[in-house]
Amino acid sequence: MNIQQMRCVMAILDHNLNITEAADHLNITSAGLGKQLKSLEIELGMAIFVRHGKRLIGLTEDGGNIIESIERLLVEAEGIRSFAQQARHPKFGKLRIAITADMSVESLRSSISEFARLSPHTEIDIAVIPADAIDRAIVRAACHFALSGSSMRTSPAVAAFPLYSGPLVAVVRGDHPLADGKAAGAADLAGYPLVAGCSAAIRRRLEDALTSAGVAAAFRLQTTDAEMIERQLRSTEAVAIVGAAAVPPAWRHRLVVLPIALHDLASFEMWLSVGRAAALPDQALAFLDILAPHLVARRLAARLRDGVDQRPEAPVGWPQDISRP
Repeated sequence: MNIQQMRCVMAILDHNLNITEAADHLNITSAGLGKQLKSLEIELGMAIFVRHGKRLIGLTEDGGNIIESIERLLVEAEGIRSFAQQARHPKFGKLRIAITADMSVESLRSSISEFARLSPHTEIDIAVIPADAIDRAIVRAACHFALSGSSMRTSPAVAAFPLYSGPLVAVVRGDHPLADGKAAGAADLAGYPLVAGCSAAIRRRLEDALTSAGVAAAFRLQTTDAEMIERQLRSTEAVAIVGAAAVPPAWRHRLVVLPIALHDLASFEMWLSVGRAAALPDQALAFLDILAPHLVARRLAARLRDGVDQRPEAPVGWPQDISRP
């Protein structure tokens, strides 16, 4: 059993059991991938996938348990690789961060700037991925950790921790009837089409809050693309609902950001997802110490290695420099 065989299995899952696409992703032939899979199944003495002729149509019961073990082993292997790279080049490297679409690079602005000042030789690579791809990105070592607007953990190999929570705000164009600086209530929002600049989970909680206030929410669009949201606001009388920490600085000059006065309003959150068995490199720990000093990143990493969960009792408020409307 080797790492390449395990990566072949995970690639097959990632590409909906399509051998050809999985092989293309790994830059090997379909025959080569099939040989790796068959060799692994022979060594294990059991089938991982259910077959119909030459096609794979699902996981066997044993295969589902094997996948969980493979995920943990791949995370551990990445931890070893990261440790070795850190030992060889302690002052250089690349920090790979994945964020979901409901997050914003802007919400990380101050942390990125401080990290760049303290670690000028470390490159930061930020990739935007779907929320349901967080586990795969961590297990496949596509990132050192992931930041998202909600907890999406599904794999036992991945742990998720709340870092911050903060308010949702309303954003309108300068000549909008609501652009008077006052907090927007449920009745105010009811008269205009809404744009949800947040995750689907937060949007559902927002809809519930509006329904409880006797208002039928009229969401026209859900997107976290800042340019698309701004186009909607400028061309219509729509109201965008976004997390305060995700508001781009330029919006504060071109648009009007308002607090929302709504009982039981959902908050915008930031969650951290990390591999349970991963040895986070020093660069990742340093960044987390800047982003969330209350987390105590090194103690967290040590407890994860020992198989002990540790999570803050409750998220704390956004740092002031990125939450001020």
